Amino acid sequence: MNLNRSITVRVGIACTGLVGVGAAVLLFTEGAFDMRTDEYLKGQTVYFDHCAVCHAPDGSGVDFQGVPLVGNAFIRKLTDEELKTFIIVGRPTDSLDSVMEEPKLGVDYLREDDYEVLIQFLRRLNTQ
Repeated sequence: MNLNRSITVRVGIACTGLVGVGAAVLLFTEGAFDMRTDEYLKGQTVYFDHCAVCHAPDGSGVDFQGVPLVGNAFIRKLTDEELKTFIIVGRPTDSLDSVMEEPKLGVDYLREDDYEVLIQFLRRLNTQ
């Protein structure tokens, strides 16, 4: 393969990758996520900082710590306000609808806008 062809192939592959990234950005901002990228990233940051240790970075759950949030029917049935209250208050282990042997600790120290972006992130995570 000559040098010019090699460079052309590499540039073509790089451009194809950029088109894929551009499509992913459109999906997150105007398609399935219907949320501005900065809001999604803020929600993701709040999730990683306060939730991922128990629920896993991808929302798949961690045994004996946190249930999966991906495809979670409990999240789907709650309104945003109910979900916010649940995040803040948590759930004791003896609650009738508890599925874990550990309590769900309340997260009552976030700023109001952090709860908003977190809830929207959880909604989007839950649709995956």
